[in-house]
Amino acid sequence: MPYQEYAVRVISRQVEILTRESVRAVCRSGIEPLHQIRVASLRLYNLFWIFRDVFSPPEVKAWKKELAVLRKTGGKARDLDTQISYLKKQRRKIRGGHDRAFLSGYLAHLKERRRRMEPALRRAVAGFVRRKTTAKIQKRLERGGGCPRQCSRRKLARVARKKIKKRLKRLLELKHLARDP
Repeated sequence: MPYQEYAVRVISRQVEILTRESVRAVCRSGIEPLHQIRVASLRLYNLFWIFRDVFSPPEVKAWKKELAVLRKTGGKARDLDTQISYLKKQRRKIRGGHDRAFLSGYLAHLKERRRRMEPALRRAVAGFVRRKTTAKIQKRLERGGGCPRQCSRRKLARVARKKIKKRLKRLLELKHLARDP
């Protein structure tokens, strides 16, 4: 499969997921569609980086700007949801007293922050849907990529290796923070 076709296929899959989850998030409440939007937008952002030579830089820049809003608001919400979930588990382990009361108060504070964040997150998703960003990306994908340079599987593998090495290096820097089971 040619490089450009592969890029279009992989990006199309993430665009479809992002479109589906965006509609779900606008139509109903719940945090799961919002988290799926965040994941899909992160993947799409990374795919635009990997396949940056398939599309014109102005197109990719505009798409990344649109995705950045979703990533930023979704990331903050996800962080709070993770903290709330973790603290709930910790609260169950505590049998009573001052620590449990303090944890309950802090949990209430985090839940309130998350509740206040919800409208901004939903507005970001609604704006993304209203601007038809995924439709624009999909329309461009249907036309096919216009690769300005020579593209090959070798190029794709080199870019993927570079990205993996960079992430691995970051993970190894954090190794001292992990506990052995």
